[in-house]
Formats: sequence, structure tokens, C-alpha cells
Amino acid sequence: MGLLFGVALLAMSDPTQAEPTALDGSWRGVGTLTLTWGAKQPVRCLADYKRTSETSYTLRAVCNTASTRVAQTATLYLVAENRYRGSFHNKDYNISGTIHLVVRSSKQSVVLRSDAASASFTLSRTEESAAATTGR
Repeated sequence: MGLLFGVALLAMSDPTQAEPTALDGSWRGVGTLTLTWGAKQPVRCLADYKRTSETSYTLRAVCNTASTRVAQTATLYLVAENRYRGSFHNKDYNISGTIHLVVRSSKQSVVLRSDAASASFTLSRTEESAAATTGR
């Protein structure tokens, strides 16, 4: 049972035409994990993003449900203004899938999908990341 992030992907454009929204730093939030047979569980996550190029990031996330704690990694690419897409992997459960996210100011909507489960989250910048971004 891996956790997945994702957001419905809207119209795509050439990544060189879009300006990336800074994802660097820590984000946290809540969401829902839905297993293939329909069972749903609330999930809390902490996600850390690191820029790897002008249009890509790596992600390390730790998520907790009432019954388990899982970690996953992802690589994300800018596909349109404030929209990212990529792939994730959860080594504990050997699950991989797609990740989509949309950033709006200090919030992001994230959707993950795999053959085993799907998950959707709303994440907010942590206070430390917000202070670093604004120079406080």
C-alpha cells in the first residue's frame, strides 16, 4: 500500500514557455488515500522539494495513516504554468505511479495514482519554507 499524490492535469503547454513556481522547501498537509477496492483512509504528509533544474524538482515525502507510515520519492517536471507532472516510487511497497500537482500561491493540490491506490492532498508551505521564500 503506497501513498500517491496527484491532480487532474489540465491543458499542457511547452515547459520552456512557462515560468516555474518555486516549490523548494517543505510543505505539509492532509488528504485521502483510496485503495483499489475502495477503502479510504485519511493521510497526513510532509513533503520536501529540491530544485534540480529550471523546470524540474525532486521530492521526498513521508505520509502517515492510522495504520502505517510510508515514504516515497518523485521527480517532477514543469508542464504548464504552476503545473507539474512526474513519477513517484515507494520502495517499501515497491509501488510506482504518476504524480500531478498544481501550485496556487502557498498551497498545492497533489494527486498520485498507481495500480494499487490513489491519493489526493492539499499541501501548504511550512512556516520555515515560507520565511525562507520571502526572506524573513
